[in-house]
Amino acid sequence: MTEKVGLFISDLGEHKSGWERDKANGEELTRLQRIGEKTHGVATISNFLSVGGAAAVVAGSSMVANGNHLGVPVLVGGLLLDVADGQIARRTGTESVLGRKVDAVSDGVKALGAATILMAGHVVPIPETIALFAPKAMNLATSAIAEVQHRNAETDLLDKTAEVGRWGVMAALVASHAFGWPSSEALTTISSSGSLVTWVSGLGLTSSMCQFMRNTGIGDKLERKKPEQTEVALPEVSDGKQS
Repeated sequence: MTEKVGLFISDLGEHKSGWERDKANGEELTRLQRIGEKTHGVATISNFLSVGGAAAVVAGSSMVANGNHLGVPVLVGGLLLDVADGQIARRTGTESVLGRKVDAVSDGVKALGAATILMAGHVVPIPETIALFAPKAMNLATSAIAEVQHRNAETDLLDKTAEVGRWGVMAALVASHAFGWPSSEALTTISSSGSLVTWVSGLGLTSSMCQFMRNTGIGDKLERKKPEQTEVALPEVSDGKQS
């Protein structure tokens, strides 16, 4: 079994929604699962949390950039909502392919919107902003390729851990801009470690994109093809007996 690093690509056909899985196991669906089934995965709690979390992060970033310090708890609250969506989906059995796509798009919008607003408002330095968005740009590009190939993209524990580290650094930078804490000396250490975690995640995403190219056959031309072996039929040998 191949170890998953960064972004793991797998066929859509291998993934079922929570209600499809439970129905196949003969279990009775909950009310939340029935709603998700009737709406084809649109009306689920996790989708609302994903979209609401992204909106809160963008809104909080805008508030901080405009000098409103209340934007800090709004931004942090949005990040917490985004962390909780996957856990709630699994606990309620309402996870689905559409939900994973909504979460991926919401993460991209959140990163792009917050990075643009915070950079334009001079809240965070440009290197930290690039470190925040560059892996997400790779993530979105890989997800787009997977969608064209009718495949699904999922993040693993390494990428999720790096995501928490990135947003932890950004939250510290925003808090320092708004309240003057942490200090500039502490921010230097935080930013350095955060950038390291971010680029490790980016390296993992790059590796997984190469794996995706191999899995879809795009990279086959770069590999030396083995000559096809043909079977030679041997003539039958008579044992000399006659009937």
